[in-house]
Parts: sequence; structure tokens; C-alpha cells
Amino acid sequence: MPDFVTLNVLNYNTYEKTKRCIESCLRQKYENKKVILIDNDSSDDSFLLLKKEFGDQILYLRNEANCGYALGNNLGVKYSASLGADFAFILNSDTRLVSDKLLAKMMKIITKQKNCAILAPEIYNITSVGKVLNKNKSSYLTMLINTGIIKQNKNDTISEELDYIYEAQGSALLCRINSFVEVGGFSTEYYMYNEEATLCKKMIWQGYNIFWFHDSNSYVEHYHDKSGKIEEWRLFLMGRNLTIEYYKYRKMHFIPWLTCFEIYLIYQRIKHFRDKDFSYYFLGIKEGRKLMKNSFSEDMIYNNAIKRKEEIILQTQKLSDKKY
Repeated sequence: MPDFVTLNVLNYNTYEKTKRCIESCLRQKYENKKVILIDNDSSDDSFLLLKKEFGDQILYLRNEANCGYALGNNLGVKYSASLGADFAFILNSDTRLVSDKLLAKMMKIITKQKNCAILAPEIYNITSVGKVLNKNKSSYLTMLINTGIIKQNKNDTISEELDYIYEAQGSALLCRINSFVEVGGFSTEYYMYNEEATLCKKMIWQGYNIFWFHDSNSYVEHYHDKSGKIEEWRLFLMGRNLTIEYYKYRKMHFIPWLTCFEIYLIYQRIKHFRDKDFSYYFLGIKEGRKLMKNSFSEDMIYNNAIKRKEEIILQTQKLSDKKY
């Protein structure tokens, strides 16, 4: 019997997208698998509709609140572990697995590579201009690698289908459950954004590898168009959580990380000098500094994310109403 893997799909008010994702999971030709629908207390009837749609074909875990990406998936992985699973394929509800052989191919690789904690498939964003490959590297990450904060492998290419990477996209990643639990899973105080970046750093610092799997016939489609405007609350949390990560882990490489962080912020200010909406990103950075300098607890930081999200949505709605 091959290793037991769960496919964990996190849902919040996305019936049609989640249905498509689960259907692609059920088509996977891998013998020892279970699909888990993790519902973040959807406020619509999507959870009930999905239960009616799939019945006992899949397993269900319903959280008591919309606890965000990090905590929602941590609870999902905990449930996977309680079932005796060795691996969990964490999936956003707006993804679709292309090819019924993707899971089998990925499981063959991760079980063979004993020190691999995370295996990432190729992910293509489905946008208004077509399919765009989602890269696993940012300018900030490149700076951290070049300064030694994240140790770089001598040769990133392992084979034609496999590369070493230093950050995997959270919309679709296959993880080794023991390693995930060992490093504490996703940082729950983030609520949303930057969780996978911090998870990957923790994995690498612990000595694990992260690989990127390439196959032109087996990959993931992510119905996520980044070409449009990013909502203000999302920008706020992106800036806030990047800052929280920096303050939380900088002591390991204080001077180089301080340099990288401040240079990156200068770069962002120049790049978005005329973008008024991006000001929320810098407000998030300011908020992150305040939270960490005042030694707020993780629960307080988590609650801050929910509160500020609601406040910013209300504020931007009022501004929009004034325009019309």
C-alpha cells in the first residue's frame, strides 16, 4: 500500500470553485488518498451544498469561525494526522488539478526524496491575458538568499523535472506532515498572507528541502487574476505580516536582515510612489512594527488582523460611496 495522503481543500463561500477543485481531486489516480473539505464557517450555504454534492465520497471538517488561511489549514493538517496520513496536499478552493496523474507523480517524488518537506507543482494563474506561470521567487526572497539569511544550494537544478526552491506558493503545496508539525505549521497570527513564505523559511532553517516539480502535462490551474486591483485590506495584511516575520526571526541574522528589509521598503516606496492605494501596504508595515515592538501576543496579533480588515473594508466602502 502506498503512503497515505489527504487532499485538503479550504472553503469559504466558494461553492462553484470548491466543487471544481474537489472534482479534480477525486479524479486523481492514486490508491491511498482521502479528500477533506475544510470549511471556514461559510456564511452562505456552500458547505451544505458541497455535502449534498459529494456525500460520503469525501471527509468534512467544519471550523467554528472563519479563522483564515493559516489556522484553517493547520486544523486541516491536524485532522489529516489524526487519520494517520503521512502527507497533506494543501489546496486553495480556486485551484484545479490538471491531469489525473498529478498526485501520483508528486507522491512518487516526495516519498523518494526523504529530506523533502514540501513539493510544489507548477501553478498557472488563469488571467484575462491567459495562463501565467506562478514563479516561486520574489525580489525580497532573492535578497535574503544573496545575504545568506536563507542558505542557497550550490546547484538549484536536480533534474529536468525537479528544482530546489526556497518558497512555495500556498495555493497548492504537498507537505510531509511530520515536518509541518515539527516547525509549527503556518503562522496563525498572520490570518492571511505570507504564511507559506514563513513556513518555507522555517523548513529550510530546520534542514529540510523544498522542491518544484515540472511537468507540462500535470500541473495546477489557479483561478486567480493578479492583473486587477488588489483590495486595500489585502495590501495592509501583506505589509503587516512581512514586518511581523522580520521582527520575529531577525535575531538569527540581525544586520543582513535589517539591511535587506530597509532596502526592500525603499524599493517599494520608489516603485509605488504614485500609487495611492499602495499606501495601505505601508500602513500595514507601520502596524506590524507597533505590534512587535509592544510584544503583542499571537492571539492579539491574530485578532488585530480581523479587526483591521473589517475597519479597512468599511472605510473604503464609505470613500467609494462618497465618490458616487
